[in-house]
Amino acid sequence: MSPTQPPTAEGALAELARELRDEESVISPHVVEPAEAPALGMLAASGPRTSDRAAAYSLIVECVREGYLLHYGRPRLLEPPDRDLALLAGDYLYAKGLERLAALGDLDSVRELSDLISLLAQLHAGEGEPIEQRRMRPFVIADAFIESDNAEPCLLT
Repeated sequence: MSPTQPPTAEGALAELARELRDEESVISPHVVEPAEAPALGMLAASGPRTSDRAAAYSLIVECVREGYLLHYGRPRLLEPPDRDLALLAGDYLYAKGLERLAALGDLDSVRELSDLISLLAQLHAGEGEPIEQRRMRPFVIADAFIESDNAEPCLLT
């Protein structure tokens, strides 16, 4: 992306890759170009509360998603050489996304996204449990979430 071109929701992954390379951090040498569109970021950016800052919200969502993928899946922007660096980079991207969301002043969404990160970690923490317990975990977590005062989604509403 050229310096004269403002970021767009569609360019969120490419922008994030550029930022990670430019930071010259321990993960910078492992950044690769994205091969897919930032579909989840674009969806979040199209919501009525987010469309006026679509590029920022798309980047935030894709930042947190990449953090999740570094922890539990296949990352799209990084090829870390080992599991430890993948976890470190995932934590960094979670924090980077939440920091940007807070800078926008969207504290309700910070709370929601923080809760989501926590719930996903809880879901994955049960991977060593017997299959019967693992099958019930999403329902227990969903029930706890519904009973909390955070039951109304913020980012897309």
